[in-house]
Parts: sequence; structure tokens; C-alpha cells
Amino acid sequence: MGRHRAQDRPPGGVDRPGIAWWDDREDPAASLSAALRGWTTPVEGGPRGPRLVLHRSVVSRVAALVILILVAGLLSYTGLEALADPLDRDARVSFALCAVLLGAPVALWVINMFRRRTVLSERGIEMRRLVWTARRPWPAARSGLDISGRVISGQHGNEVERYRLALVDGMPGDLIRLPGCVFDGTFLWHSERARDKANMALRAVWSFAAR
Repeated sequence: MGRHRAQDRPPGGVDRPGIAWWDDREDPAASLSAALRGWTTPVEGGPRGPRLVLHRSVVSRVAALVILILVAGLLSYTGLEALADPLDRDARVSFALCAVLLGAPVALWVINMFRRRTVLSERGIEMRRLVWTARRPWPAARSGLDISGRVISGQHGNEVERYRLALVDGMPGDLIRLPGCVFDGTFLWHSERARDKANMALRAVWSFAAR
């Protein structure tokens, strides 16, 4: 990665920053940078010590719950129709199709939405996905953290850009995306805004870790 200034390294070394993530006299949530609010949760104390949990935004999780409630209502309606007339084959088929094609995928999506997260602590970086959890040490410098971008071109020339925080895995272009860190430009239609938010969050995460 080359040489970096001393202030770019987390205090205490690479694997264990040895940091005070926030002043014990402060409210952890109040000490968060504005770039981290809404999609991060500081956790104080416990056997693992202070840590910062990166997850999907509050808006995304609320939207997922609303969709889950709507799908559950649809399944309940079709299920009641199937139970009301056990001889109605069409009602049973409709319920089965809704459960398999709609209910199961939406349930997995919501579980994935709440399960996927990244936990930052003095022990390192813990990436929790739907099925498994991976752990990585802290990078030696801030250049070990990067932004992973995905551009989706629209039919009318508009571009939707999604950015995620990522770990550099060896080479600069080899990135491991951190679960739960998504900056979506779907409703912005301005790539600079989504990209700037991701860069501000990246700086805030490193600054928060180096305190």
C-alpha cells in the first residue's frame, strides 16, 4: 500500500486499534458524525467492548417491514379463501403460488435486510451475511478502506448509482464489500450526491475508529 502518515494508522496497531471509540461521559449516539447517523448504531460496553454496527438505513428497514406486512396480508387473504372452501382448487393453487413465488422470496429478503451488517470493534471487522460471518483485521491505513460503486443505466440516459463501503483485499481493485453499507442514488438521480455521501461516511468511519 506504500507509506502512509502516522495519523492514518489506527492507534494500537493494525489488528487491535486500542481506541476509545467515544468518551464515556458522552452519549454514543450524540457523538456520531452526521454522515453516520441513520445507518449506524454505536454499542457501548459488554464483553466485546465498544463497537459500531453498520446496517441498512432506517428508511430501508421500515420499507422492508411495510412490504412484508402487505405480503403477509395477501397470504392471509388467499389462505383464508383456500380454507373456506377446501374443494376450491383455484384458491389452493393461488395460495401455493403466492407462498412460493412471493412469500418466500420476500421473507428471505427481509431477513437478509436485517441480518446483513458490519460490526467494527477493537477486535477487527466482522461482516455478517445471510448465512455466514467473516472476520478481517483492521487495515493498516485508511487506504485499506474504499468505495465500491455500481452504475445502472436507465432507458432515458439516467443513471442510478449505488455505493458501498468496502475493504481492499490485496490489490486496490480487489474489494470486499461491507454488508449493510449501501448508499443508493435511486431517488436522487444525481450520482455526485450518492458518491459524496459514501465518501463522507468512509472518512467518518475511519475518524470514528481512530478517536
